[in-house]
Amino acid sequence: MPRTAARGHEAPRAGRRVIRAANLSEAAVLGCLHRSLARDTFAFEDCLGSDPRATSSIVLVCEVSEAIAGYLCLGDPLLMSDDPEFPATGSVSTRWELRAIGVAPQFRRSSVATDLWRVSLAAVPAEVVEITGDVRADRVSAAAWLRTRGFALNGAVGAGTGSTTALAARLTPSGAREAHFAADVAVLRANVESATTASTGRASAHHVTQRTATSCPAI
Repeated sequence: MPRTAARGHEAPRAGRRVIRAANLSEAAVLGCLHRSLARDTFAFEDCLGSDPRATSSIVLVCEVSEAIAGYLCLGDPLLMSDDPEFPATGSVSTRWELRAIGVAPQFRRSSVATDLWRVSLAAVPAEVVEITGDVRADRVSAAAWLRTRGFALNGAVGAGTGSTTALAARLTPSGAREAHFAADVAVLRANVESATTASTGRASAHHVTQRTATSCPAI
């Protein structure tokens, strides 16, 4: 049975959390949620089900109390393209793209995006050595999130310091509408491992709460 997106106070912020692969029946719900969060469209159905492009992509959802709290899509940018010049061959590219990621407002700052990111990286095929993408110039918080995960924005070193105001000034110096980000998969995984190691050093009570509330099955 397809889940629905969390809205307003319909789903509690806390609850049993599961990161899992999305179902084809949830494509419309994910598309609607993505439009409301990113003010953009994305055809999730192309990356789910029996379509050949689904074999070269990862679509995850974070489910809290049986409602979709967040989503993420990673995949080969050529195989997910509608351009007939790049037919879906089923081969795995060495470069994948972060095509879509979002968290419902009431679940932000609760590690939903971080959990989705951690599980997706673990499922990326060994052949993939780089992840790239684009972020709109007005989405400074999204750019800051990417930077802290190890991405380089417009060629600048990722995981840097500085205010979001300073980051905004550097995002699109030429006045472009989007900024490009890229990073080696090895660097991204190292950042995830470092963050995980740091979290284990926190208070044990906090660790138990996170471990109890979060379930991340293998994809």
